[in-house]
Order: sequence, then structure tokens, then C-alpha cells
Amino acid sequence: MNAGATCTRGVTLACWTCSTGTPTRRSAASTGPWTWPRCTPTPGSARPSATGCGGMAGGPWTTTCGRSPPTNGTCRPGSGAGRSWRNWVSATTPRAGARRSRPSSPNSSACATRATGWTRCSRAACRPPRRPGETMPHHHVTSEPDADGLRGDPPPRQLRVHTHRNLRLASIAAIGFDMDHTLALYDPHVFEQLCFEMAVALLVETKGYPESLREVAYDRTAVTRGLIVDRRLGNLLKVDAYGYVARVRHGGRLLSKVERREAYKRGRIRLSPNRYRVVDTLFDLPEGSLYSALVALKDGQPGLLRPSYKTLFDDIRDAIDTIHRNGSLKRRIMADLPRYFVRDPLLAPTLRRFRAAGKQLFLLTNSEPDYTGAVMNYILDGEDGPWDDLFDLVICTARKPGFFLPKGKGERVPVDTVPHLPNRRGHCFTGGDAFYLESKLGAIGDAILYFGDHTYGDILRSKKSVGWRTAMIVPEVEEEILASEPLRGAMAGLEEIEDSLEDLGLERDHLLSLPDHDPAVVQELQDRIQVSLGRRAQLQKRIAAAYNPWWGSIFREGRAVSRFGAQIRDVACVYTSRVSNLSRYPVQKFFSSTGERMPHE
Repeated sequence: MNAGATCTRGVTLACWTCSTGTPTRRSAASTGPWTWPRCTPTPGSARPSATGCGGMAGGPWTTTCGRSPPTNGTCRPGSGAGRSWRNWVSATTPRAGARRSRPSSPNSSACATRATGWTRCSRAACRPPRRPGETMPHHHVTSEPDADGLRGDPPPRQLRVHTHRNLRLASIAAIGFDMDHTLALYDPHVFEQLCFEMAVALLVETKGYPESLREVAYDRTAVTRGLIVDRRLGNLLKVDAYGYVARVRHGGRLLSKVERREAYKRGRIRLSPNRYRVVDTLFDLPEGSLYSALVALKDGQPGLLRPSYKTLFDDIRDAIDTIHRNGSLKRRIMADLPRYFVRDPLLAPTLRRFRAAGKQLFLLTNSEPDYTGAVMNYILDGEDGPWDDLFDLVICTARKPGFFLPKGKGERVPVDTVPHLPNRRGHCFTGGDAFYLESKLGAIGDAILYFGDHTYGDILRSKKSVGWRTAMIVPEVEEEILASEPLRGAMAGLEEIEDSLEDLGLERDHLLSLPDHDPAVVQELQDRIQVSLGRRAQLQKRIAAAYNPWWGSIFREGRAVSRFGAQIRDVACVYTSRVSNLSRYPVQKFFSSTGERMPHE
């Protein structure tokens, strides 16, 4: 086929006619179909210039139908042979929604040519200049100069603060923290194993469950935050942001799509407290794992466990509540604090930086004073004096989320009566409510920023009831980012397959619309689509298994946001994996969101 030939015997292909330049053959048939290398069609648009698709040196290049012929200053390089970088857009003519990220091996023309708006930095990577009115994605905001003139490379991805709603720390008068899973980071494997074993012991000793339950092993992969327990059917569900049931585990296996549809015929569920329970907190994980194990045991050994699926869950929930309520769990932990907690050496310096900047700090926890004193004394070490001197106010036994409703004053903890909680300034209380706390601090509403790990008990209620700004601690962010690093190639490959499937589908649909189409060519396209679908499924499974072999990413389900991810998006102003990540930012930092866009924008 020569340069002057036309694709598919002169018929318009997708949204343009390939009638100039040298098209690339897309099938084994000598008569076509043909298309331009790496062109991305937009149905209904005019065809692109030949120089925009395949004629430029150094291609392949991508463009959008109907755009002006691209030049070196406006074109986006694709993932051509020998290139290890992709998705770059010139700063002079940015593409809407384009991703700006550092290439692993930047090309000199892409980085050093100032005409394109990109400049080389010391680490042989590219940094886009900030233009007036331009907002960079939140995960790159730290590479820009801050108001105080600081400049530096962003923190590692897993240690960044991510922004949903603009947050200006200079406007914050008081910063508060939950204790468990926020300031005090448990070793998840050891702590969850202890909860699991103590709950099993209680089921055997007080509820008549068989001794063989003590042999059940704890499986941390069986459950993640954001799952929903169906007490009627004995299932664990993962749903997306719209309530669509995407994955179902019953006992030790995932249900097939047919089984899933049979159990949840409408595809979506409406949460009813009589049937469903949500795995909201990190404290809930041992409960979900034990339930999954007992459902498998009940199904695998009929007669061993006679209670219904609903009763099984209720008994487990009661056992977990009991070990928390009667103090037995906390006594075990207090007897060996180094075993159950991971000390963060940056935590105390982070708190001191905020105090030095004039921020009031407060601790707001549901834990009792004795447990609070022991844990806080351990994690903050106490080398620079009593740990409670770091806080302007300490409130224990807060009973959140009820704390955010009117209840009255708290009770002062007597001085020097609680080990490791001296309270020599008389600033430690139990109970009370958020309005009493605000009166003690002299700050209200959005002048207060509160850090917590519980979407409902900490974040949602503090936001809705009293209007505090919210920061959610999500340790899974750090875990998933580290797990995703080896998967960058697989993720790029998945994106290319998605693009290819769209192109193949357009070609197939067009050929089918022709009265004289060749069935053999259509069948070949269909075969290629099936092969691509198989490759896509394999890559999706590989990527999901890197996060969790049963549930994949906690934040996503396929190409959609998970229910848990949507909760974080809706209730948290910012989120990060640990409080000490704030030490990597100026204390008066302005955290800027990318801004929301409609899909058509």
C-alpha cells in the first residue's frame, strides 16, 4: 500500500479518512483496514493532519480528531518503542485533565526544551512551572514554593498529605487528635491476633462453642475496611461508591458472578441495620476475619456450629465488645506496650512544631484515663517532661460520636491520681461535649482541625455536628502505595489495553455498518478483542492481588471508587497515613485540592 492510498477503499474509518501519508496495516488482510499509528479518534470530528499522527520524527504520537496539527510544543508522546516515559503534555497548550508526572528516564527534548514549558531539575526529571491560575494535582503540590518561601522535592508518595478540600493551616487555631490508630499506631498483626484469640476464648468459655475453635487461624487478608457483613446470608461484600455489589465472599471462597447475582438480584443493596453491618474501623478487622472463618467451619462441618449466620455474627460482636468493655484487652496490652505499639520518632517533634507555631493542641479519645496515660507516655517517651504538657487540653472517655451532641461539662481528672497522667495544669477531663471543649480552647467550628481514623465516629460527626475541619488517618494509603510501586508497568499495560479495546471496537462497529463488509475481517477483529479482554482480566487480577488476594485495593473496585474510598472523599478535608507526615510540610501550609470537574470538562 503506497502513501497515496486510502484506508478501507476510501471509506471513512472511525471519524476520519486515512487518505494521506502512510497508514499502518491493522490486520492481515491486504485490503485493510488501515489506521494512523496511535491516533485516538473522537467520533464526529474531522480527520487529523498526517503530521499529527505518523509523520513526525520520533513518534508515535497521539492527538485528538479535529485538533490543529500538533507540533513539538503541543504534542503528547506515546509509549513508542524504546521509550520509558509517557503522558507528557506541553505547558504551552495543556490537554484538559492531562496527568503531569515525572518520567522515569526523561528525554532531553521533553525536559530541557524551554519552548515546551518544561525545565530540567537536578534529579534529571521534569518539573512543570506554575502558571497564574493553574492548580496542580494534590499529589504534586508540595514541589511548588510555599507561602513561606520553602522549596523542595515532595515527600515520598506514601508519606504525603492528600487533599480533597482546600485547607489553610494558617487559619487553624486548634488541632485535635484521636489516640487509638491515630497518634498511637498499633502493630496490626500482633494486636489483631490478640483480639482474635481473646474473642475465640470468650466464645468457647462463655457461649458454649466447641473447643476446636481454638485451632482456627487468624487470616488478616480475609477482611478489609469498608466491607459490609450480610448477617442473613453469611457473606462479606465489597461495594462501590454507588452501592453496586462487586465482590462477595462466603466463608473461604469468592462467589461467582452468577451466584452473586442470585444472592443480590438487583445488583445493589440498601444498608439495613437489621441485616447488614459495616466494617468501619481497624478494630473491626478481627471480628470480620473470625466471622468468615466460622461461616466456613459451619458450612464445611454441618452440625458443628448450629447457630444461624446472624447469631454467629452477633455472638462474635458481643465477644469483641466484651473484651474492650471489661478492660481485659487493655490490661493485656498495658502489660507489654512495646509488643503492641509502633513508636514513631517524628511524632513528638511534629506536635512541638505545631505548638511553636502558636497552635493549641488537644487529645480527644474514648479510652479511659489510665489506658490513655500508659499509651501516650510510651509513644511520646516522656524524655522532655510529662507527655500531657504537649497538649492544652486532654479529654478521655469522650464517648464519641455522642461527644459531638450537647451533654454539658466534663469532669476534671484529679491531679497526680492516674499513673502517667499527672495533670498538674488541671487540663485533663473525662466526658463532656464538643461545645465545652470549644469553650475551653476559645476556638470554634472551622478554626479547629481534628485528626481521626474512624469515618463515622471521628470524621463525619465532628464535621457535620460542629463544623470542624477534618483529617483522616488511613494507614492503608502507605501500604497500597508501596504495593503499587512494582506494578507501574502492569498498570501502564492495562491502560494501553483499554485504549486498544476502544479502537478495535470502533473499527469492528464501523465495518459491520458497511453493506459489503468482509466477515473474515470482522471475525479477526472480534478475535483480537477477545484476546485483549483475556489479557486485561489477567492484568486486573495481578494488580488486585498485589493489594489483597480477595478484595484488591481498599480504595477502588475495578475502575470505580469503592464505598470506603468514597467515604474518605466525602468526609475528609485531607487524609494521610500517619500524623507525623505533617512534619514534612510548613506549619502554615496551604493544602490545595485539584478542584472537582464534571466528566465533560
